[in-house]
Order: sequence, then structure tokens, then C-alpha cells
Amino acid sequence: MIFNVSQLMREPSGSCRTFQINQELLLIDGVSINQILGDVKLLRTDMGVWVSAKLDSEVKCSCSRCLADHVQCVNMTIEEEVFSLDELDMVSCESGDNNEENFCIAENQILDISEAVRQYFELNAPMNPVCGEGCKGICVTCGLNLNERTCECQKVQRKQQVGKSLRVY
Repeated sequence: MIFNVSQLMREPSGSCRTFQINQELLLIDGVSINQILGDVKLLRTDMGVWVSAKLDSEVKCSCSRCLADHVQCVNMTIEEEVFSLDELDMVSCESGDNNEENFCIAENQILDISEAVRQYFELNAPMNPVCGEGCKGICVTCGLNLNERTCECQKVQRKQQVGKSLRVY
């Protein structure tokens, strides 16, 4: 996701550009390519560009309850200020920040937000994805997916519990 901000950097603070995004991007595992959709707004600040983005994507994952594969939506809201390399040196000297932690505008006035999108995607991807609210998971005894059918383990366990409660000592 590369933007030429040379004209924007010549304009006064408050100048704005808005872009529609529909791109593929290499994300999480370095192998899967995900479709990224949404809007990116670039706002000129006194020292750089404020990036505001609302992006959506999907990730193929396994349900944390039943282990079935499904597609999960990932929504991202990005709010970052990026600086030109000249301004970044001034900002990092004043604040003591490390240049490598900041996103920046390259010397040729090109802004690449791909790394920011990748990081926000990883932050917003679900830790314990679930295929649906009503997912029953898998049987801990036999490993059967309880969404597909009920197993006999629960019936056997109930009979054993009833039998134990009926014993007279």
C-alpha cells in the first residue's frame, strides 16, 4: 500500500487526500495473501502526515472450540503519524525514540503503510476464533465434533453418574 505524498508534503497543514483501497497484501504467516478493503485518509500535519484508515479483511482460521476451518472478518482502524526522514531525525532526537520503531516517508516522498497494516492486522486478528456463537466444540473423551452429531460418551457418563448416586452404603 504505497502512496506518493510529494504533492501533499508541499501543501500546508490540514491538506487532505482520501483513497479507496482494494489490494492484496502478504500478512501474518508470510505465506497467505489477504484482500484488504477500505478507506485511507492522509492529512498533512506540521511535521508529516497523519494516516487514518478503516480497513477490512478476512482470515482463514480454525475454530478454537471444534477445530473446523472457517473465515473470520478482521476490522482494523489505523491512526498513525508518519514523518519524513528529515523530520523523523528531529522528532527522535527530541523524544529519545528509536527511528526503527516509527513508520516514515522515504526520501523519494513515498509512503508505504504495508507494515502498519500488517501489524494492525495481527493485533486485530482473533486470538480464539469461534466459527459461531452456538459452537458446541468437540467431545473431550472421543474427539467428535459435537456440532455434527452427539456422541455416546455423554450418555455413558450420565449412566455412570446415575449408577453411583443410587448405590447404598
